[in-house]
Amino acid sequence: MIKTVRFEDVLAGESAEMQQQVAILAEELRKEITLRKLREGLGETQTGLAKKTGLTQAQVSRVEAGADHKISTIGKVVSGLGGRLRMVAEMPDGNYSIAFKGKGRGFEIRGPQDGVVRESKVSPLPSLLGKTSSSRRKADSR
Repeated sequence: MIKTVRFEDVLAGESAEMQQQVAILAEELRKEITLRKLREGLGETQTGLAKKTGLTQAQVSRVEAGADHKISTIGKVVSGLGGRLRMVAEMPDGNYSIAFKGKGRGFEIRGPQDGVVRESKVSPLPSLLGKTSSSRRKADSR
């Protein structure tokens, strides 16, 4: 079983200098390209993007604000902007490439050794991390 540790708890054990460096880096990362800047740069409105993705305007707003971290929701927004969301899970046995295929189409997973594509209608990350759907529900209810 994997024990979940909050980043804030780990950081609290670090020196004041390290905490300051992390705060500076976090701020720099926030200034980088955001989904909102990307959407605006493409001339798209939240309402227009919501219609393309099947999300509500409020859901699009939450994703842009960083309040919705669901991979499927972020994937829908990226797909609605004409892109494709890809992630890499660096696991002990190698890297897994995970791609969101678009609204209602699930995920595509490529393994480290064989490159075989696996299809999934739900996020593959919990299974890659050794979590079951029941442990996910417990974590989500906290």
